[in-house]
Amino acid sequence: MIVLAIIIGLQTVGVILMSAMLITPAVAARQWTNKLWVMVTLSALFGAASGIAGTAASSLVPKLPTGPAIVVCVSAIVIISVLFAPGRGVLHRVYQRRKNRVLYKLEGGVPDGTTN
Repeated sequence: MIVLAIIIGLQTVGVILMSAMLITPAVAARQWTNKLWVMVTLSALFGAASGIAGTAASSLVPKLPTGPAIVVCVSAIVIISVLFAPGRGVLHRVYQRRKNRVLYKLEGGVPDGTTN
């Protein structure tokens, strides 16, 4: 099925956009789970949602090509996933570090390598 999607997609949108359409839903899904079946399901949902949103945006905005619109939508999903995913997200890690610093201070540690 992947080969069929690549053959059809290459003729429609080109190599770079086809690569983005294949890789980015999986990247977004990987941020949310460790289980393969959940990742495959999320990847399919992210790909379908970005396909629908990109096609809708392309039909509403004059002279907006469909392929790049889809890639922009799926890229937005990736950015949201990288920022907000629990466990792997950037904001989650920032929160965890701040929480650990506070706990470290409460236990009498000296943060940031400073000494008394």
